[in-house]
Amino acid sequence: MDMNWLGFSLLALGLWGVWGFLGKVASQHLPSQQIYLLAISGHLVVAGYLLVSGLGAASWQPWESAPPWGPA
Repeated sequence: MDMNWLGFSLLALGLWGVWGFLGKVASQHLPSQQIYLLAISGHLVVAGYLLVSGLGAASWQPWESAPPWGPA
């Protein structure tokens, strides 16, 4: 899956909105401990996906030369 930062940002925004709606509905029907466990489960699923897909580590490319505004 080749998504750029904008795709990931829009996906995160969409999932945040879905969780906001579902959290509101769930808070009317479930105890708070159960809602918390559901939220943690969702976080673990996303973290597991990021680790398995290799997106867990940020790639850092240091400057090859000094930036124009000063020494490195």
